[in-house]
Amino acid sequence: MAAYDPQARRVRPSVADDSPVDDLLGHIPLATSENRADESYAPEPPVVVTIPDSLLESEGGEGLVPEGVPSGPDPVRSFDTPPVEMTDENADRLQRMAVLGAVVAFLVVLSAWRRHRRS
Repeated sequence: MAAYDPQARRVRPSVADDSPVDDLLGHIPLATSENRADESYAPEPPVVVTIPDSLLESEGGEGLVPEGVPSGPDPVRSFDTPPVEMTDENADRLQRMAVLGAVVAFLVVLSAWRRHRRS
């Protein structure tokens, strides 16, 4: 270990001109550093997505509300699914109850086994 020098700098391999990733990005024109220095950077305007109200629900809109369907801030529709958070809470509650039931069943079996051994 006499030749080990922690302060020594290793020679890094140079970057290849043709990277294997370039084949994956073939459809994207690559800008060289000379082109980037000449062009002024202009950010693209943000994309605004507007969804008209006349779209159907399957297309992402609110759809046309037929007569007889309650409307308001929280209308109840047939076959309306609950929010995911509520489903997760119910699943957590069910799992906790199952674990509690398993622990109680284990304690009952353990108690019965101990009584059986004593008698």
